[in-house]
Amino acid sequence: MSIAIAQLVDQIVSVVEILVLFAVVLSWLVLLRVVSPYHPLVRFIFNLTEPLFAPFRRLLSPMVTGGIDLSPIFLLIFLELVRQVVHMLL
Repeated sequence: MSIAIAQLVDQIVSVVEILVLFAVVLSWLVLLRVVSPYHPLVRFIFNLTEPLFAPFRRLLSPMVTGGIDLSPIFLLIFLELVRQVVHMLL
């Protein structure tokens, strides 16, 4: 049972990591005006990832980050910590 839980957490974390990477790349493409921010796929990815980024954005002051959004990096670090803790506990 514990192996199944660890595998489930691994898969969920992997999917979220991929979504985060897609969101980062899409945000760059939107900034470069290669992709419209109103494209349905862009909206879908942003709508999935924004709630995950929000807590980290609140913790990180724009003054500290110099206007650079570091929330995806901190989210990825947090996801990896969750993965490691689950593996250690199980």
